[in-house]
Amino acid sequence: MKYKRNLIWLILVIAVLMSAGCKKNDEKKTEAETEEIQETKESKAVKESKVKKEKQEKNSKKPHILLNKMNENAYDSYEGEYLYNLRSIKISLKEEEGFDSLRKAIEEYNEKMEEKYAGMKEDMDFFGKQEIENRKDGFNSSILKDIVNTYIMRSDESIVSILNYEEYNYTGAKTMYSRESCNFDTRTGKILSFLDVVKDDESFFEIVDDLAKKDYPESNIKDPSEYAKELRENDYKDLVWTVSPEGVTVYFDTGTLGSFTDGPQVITVCFDEDDALFESKYVNKEKDYVFPILADNMTLHLDTDGDGERESVYVQNIYDQDEESLDIYSTGVEVFAGDESMKYEGSDGETYIVKKSGKYYMYIFILTTEYMTDLRRLDLSNLQKNDDDFYFVTLGTKDYDWQAKDNVEKYTVLHETLTDTKSFIGEEIGYVLSTAASEREWYVDDDAIPRHKEDRAKVTTSHVLHTLKDVACSEVDENGQEKKAATIPEDSYVLFIYTDNESYVDVRVIDEDDVEAHDWGEGESYFTLTDKSLMDYDGNCYRITLDNVGEEMMSTIDGVDITELFEGILFAG
Repeated sequence: MKYKRNLIWLILVIAVLMSAGCKKNDEKKTEAETEEIQETKESKAVKESKVKKEKQEKNSKKPHILLNKMNENAYDSYEGEYLYNLRSIKISLKEEEGFDSLRKAIEEYNEKMEEKYAGMKEDMDFFGKQEIENRKDGFNSSILKDIVNTYIMRSDESIVSILNYEEYNYTGAKTMYSRESCNFDTRTGKILSFLDVVKDDESFFEIVDDLAKKDYPESNIKDPSEYAKELRENDYKDLVWTVSPEGVTVYFDTGTLGSFTDGPQVITVCFDEDDALFESKYVNKEKDYVFPILADNMTLHLDTDGDGERESVYVQNIYDQDEESLDIYSTGVEVFAGDESMKYEGSDGETYIVKKSGKYYMYIFILTTEYMTDLRRLDLSNLQKNDDDFYFVTLGTKDYDWQAKDNVEKYTVLHETLTDTKSFIGEEIGYVLSTAASEREWYVDDDAIPRHKEDRAKVTTSHVLHTLKDVACSEVDENGQEKKAATIPEDSYVLFIYTDNESYVDVRVIDEDDVEAHDWGEGESYFTLTDKSLMDYDGNCYRITLDNVGEEMMSTIDGVDITELFEGILFAG
């Protein structure tokens, strides 16, 4: 009994002590809750936002930059000919989430581009009126222009580097050229200064001097380092420079280092010249990469054949002149690597350096016909043209919008960039039932060959056909998997949604109210879409498969000629 009484007393003592402890803990808890209540909701939101931002930045991958091209063409009401061409370019992120700091910096950058465009428009309106008066007085017509081309030299987890290349002619006398650059820290959105990336600027420009003598031996230009001394006093704010996966490039416009006859100079110092020159976090760490190389005046020094020695690599435009109008136009590009060169015929060529599996290649996107741009792949180690090394793909364009008012055409377009060997959006021209543009994701394989990741491509042109008879087809789900046989009834309107650009097109049936008919002549019509939002569709479709697929554009479906089944078929050319 005594043992039981002692045990009971012990339990009671423990209970009292626990109660007292809990009371103290409750008091502390109450104090903590009071303090938490005193903390404002605003400060909580700030903390949560900071944590979210840090998490996003930590998990960020490469940002994918898109070009938003704004174009304006004006006509002369007196002669009915072109008066001027304008173009400015804003940029945007393909990603809808993440990169918050970079996104904000891009918004501020775009505001400046809009201000610049407004100034360009004001100047062009002024000089355009003078040009019209000159034409009335009998002077030869000159098309005025102020065109900006934007190049994304690098876009990865460390840095986004942008080059704007402007061509302008406000008098019809001579076209001038100038460049501007902007370099962002990807994680912070900070606009980087030259000294943020180049730690030893004196040694850097000593190398630039040597490269200038090597790349421009016939030019009578002063040493870039002498010019750089003037810029250093203002922390190189007036220096045009970009960062590529290979190194840091500096740009000197015509007349900066020499006379106008010497032209511009573009010089790149590679990262592996001296690691101590550069801030390590901006030095490229990737083995595979791609970046643009500008035609004319840009020379890179790359070990293209793997012998340990660098070869000079550059691209030159090939020009011709019309005998009557004396207009100069592009007829192709010539690629140089060491002592070898290779020519490609076409126009509007865009060229890229591709590093893959330790080897250097070049991608050449060139317009070979009025409506077809091909991709040519060139192995820079031997510069031997391979007839199989061409691909019917170019960088994608979409969201095309065109307006015309008072002799002025305005159109905008969203343009893809190529900065990642693992992913880019490629545009193709297909000929299944009609000529139609489409896009899908592509990548560069180990042999630098472009490959598409998806079997079917998203159609980007609003192409509509009208069925003249019942059309045999099959139902497919949102993933393109065939479900069962089906029939599209006569007198239906079908909108192209997907295609493999070889044998089939996936369509959706739309209402007649969403279609505008246009007279094609001889009792035939073609059709356009009035509501372009209908193209933004990823549901079930009807798959129309052609019987015979080959070089012939025209084909059959279940043995019936497609012209007997559809109205509105359009083939380019």
